[in-house]
Order: sequence, then C-alpha cells, then structure tokens
Amino acid sequence: MKVDLHVHTKYSDGNLSLDEVLALAANNSIKELAITDHDTIIRLKNYADLGKKYGLVLVPGIEIPTSIDGMHLLGYGITNFEKVEKELMRLKEYNEQQNIYTIEALQKIGIDISYEEIKKIAVDEAISYRDIIKYLAEKKYVENARDAYKKYIGEGQEAYYPSAALDKKEVIELIKDSGGIVSLAHPGTLPEWMNQKELIIDLIKDGLDGIEIYPPRLKDSEIKMCNMLAKKYDILTTIGTDFHDYQTDKLGVEVSEEFIDKFNEKVLRK
Repeated sequence: MKVDLHVHTKYSDGNLSLDEVLALAANNSIKELAITDHDTIIRLKNYADLGKKYGLVLVPGIEIPTSIDGMHLLGYGITNFEKVEKELMRLKEYNEQQNIYTIEALQKIGIDISYEEIKKIAVDEAISYRDIIKYLAEKKYVENARDAYKKYIGEGQEAYYPSAALDKKEVIELIKDSGGIVSLAHPGTLPEWMNQKELIIDLIKDGLDGIEIYPPRLKDSEIKMCNMLAKKYDILTTIGTDFHDYQTDKLGVEVSEEFIDKFNEKVLRK
C-alpha cells in the first residue's frame, strides 16, 4: 500500500493547498497521509472529516526544528493543537524581529524588499524567514532556499540573523504533552561533524518514539544505523518523502501493511 508520513502544504513551504495535496494523494491511491507543516498544525483540526472526504487516513502532524542545526522532529497524532500553536507563536513573534533585521540588511545591499511586501505573502501572523526566501525567489534574486542561504541569509552572510529554536528535549516534551508521538525527521541532515549515532541515542533517552527512514535521502550506512537503533531501543521507523513541490517531488511510498499497522497502533491508539 502507498502512504506518505511527511508532507508539506503552502501553509509552511509547500506549493499546494491542503485540499490540493489531499486530492493529489487520493488520485495517487495513497491510503494514509500525514500533513507535517513546519511550526503549525492548527489548520488540521478537522483532519478526520478531511480524511473521509478524500477517502484516506489523514494523520495530524507537524515538523519542528530544534536548536541543533539540521535536527527536525516530527509530531504525529497531536490532540491539543492550541497548546502547540501557542508555544510556537511565542517563538515566531521573537523571530519576526530577527527577520525584520534581515529585511533591513537586504535593503542596505540593494534588494528591493520591505516588511509590508513580505507581510502580504506571509502564511502566519508573524513573518518567517521562509516568507523572505519565497519573496527572493519570486523576484528572481535567488533560485531556491539553498541559493538564498548562500548569497544572503545564511551564517556568515550580510543579512544573517539567527532564529531562536527550542532545544530537542523541549520539542519532544511539547509534542508529547500535546498528545502526540515524536519521530526524527530526515536523519541524514544531522551535522556530519557530530556523532550522529550518539545524537539519536540522546533523543531516544529524551523520549523519541521513532526514526524516519526514506532510502533516497539516506546513505546505506545511515539506513543500517537507524534500523539497528530502532530495533535495539524498540522504537518505530516512519517513512515519508518530505513532499513540498508537486512539480519535482514524488508523493507516496510503498510499504507493507505490517509497517503502517505498527505506526497506527501507536499514533491512532487514541
């Protein structure tokens, strides 16, 4: 059966609306889907009705960055959406000021940009660095996010102002206190200069419930390590494409019923 447990919409940095993603999933015979937008989940409050509408199991999810560069955590099955949204909005409001500094720095180097223009395309009340990247791409200053970091907003560049983030334990506690379980997103993006195995073991000690494994984004050695740790510590493996762009990304992964049943037993037990 086909599933996808890591999918983004335009409410973070995807390019399809929630309904467009669900329609695409239905047309591709996907049986189960998790929407995991960055730093927001509130638009999934009617997830059960939406799942029925499109003939699939829809899992409410979220992706939250940690203070460790490259370490993102996925939350699944959250029930207290307001608690998550309130905590993340507090961070967004702080980071909005950082992003205003970024806009001002971009103006100084000749970029035609303003807070008002970014506000028009912002998906949340507070503007984010993703909104800035989207604007820069639309105005052809950059080709994509990687280009934006390299030229303007990455560490060491003139318009770099770091965003605040929760530490890994705080993210795990927030998701669990809100009724969800936690899986490590794309472990291949963990810093190579750090001991990746030890980082994951630390996460497990903090309460991690699963590790995302999607072969196209992982080295064979990383897949072997993740499967070994999942078996040793009796945690889940999850799978998802990290879908963002319908023009370039493939939606859906073939899995066994046993695989998804194990996931559902833990996530949908409520």
